[in-house]
Amino acid sequence: MSGIAPTQFENNVAYIKGWLDTLEKDRRFIILATSQAQKATDFILNLKKEEKPEEEVLEVVKEDDVPI
Repeated sequence: MSGIAPTQFENNVAYIKGWLDTLEKDRRFIILATSQAQKATDFILNLKKEEKPEEEVLEVVKEDDVPI
């Protein structure tokens, strides 16, 4: 376990709306956000590269390739 106490957002609707607004402006942002979240998780859990499970390789998506 990470030892980090859970946090509850007081304004969930505004938090989610902020993410949706960002994703509408740049649909590639989800790739960046998930990549950074994985790095943060690995750091918090102190995982080393050899300890991580097999990673799926994600193809970089061009903005034109993402359906609206």
